Amino acid sequence: MANITDGDVRGFQLGVFNVSRSATGSLGLVNIFLDGYVQPEVTVSDDGLLMVGIRHGSRAFFNTYGLGQRVFGPESSPGALSELAATLGLGWRLELAEALDVSVELTATSVMVEPDGWLWSSDFTLYKLKPQLSYEVVPNLTVFGGPTLTLFSPSSGEVDATTYAPWEPWRVGDSLVLWPGLSAGLRFF
Repeated sequence: MANITDGDVRGFQLGVFNVSRSATGSLGLVNIFLDGYVQPEVTVSDDGLLMVGIRHGSRAFFNTYGLGQRVFGPESSPGALSELAATLGLGWRLELAEALDVSVELTATSVMVEPDGWLWSSDFTLYKLKPQLSYEVVPNLTVFGGPTLTLFSPSSGEVDATTYAPWEPWRVGDSLVLWPGLSAGLRFF
């Protein structure tokens, strides 16, 4: 479902694709706000993934998209493109002061390990709940970070979750594991 208007939305938009000049709140896979914001960001988390992406949205709701690679951890190989990660997320934020805000973000990161020829396939997905505190240190440079709760969901039974968890994870059923962690990063503009 698509919601497209050239004006301001006073209320909430819910759809796969939302377009407006501004909105009180929108929840969708792709949200485009002509008066909204777009911020490049770099994030690192306890699982060893370094992600480069974009956060964009309205005053209260935002989407995140990113690509990255595992740069540290027990079985990482820095410099070699043996693992590729793609993330998609959505979140809510509240401005506490002029340079300070708090947000809650839910992301799904698909990790592809060692391509078979030219084709990459997802080996597992990391679902993360990330409450974060952001502080604008200087104009156009924000530091952010906070705790995470990660759910590891393998696409096949061959992937060992303990190579991504920084400490012993909690088992949730036969193949799912869960662990608390941390993430931090820099946001620009």
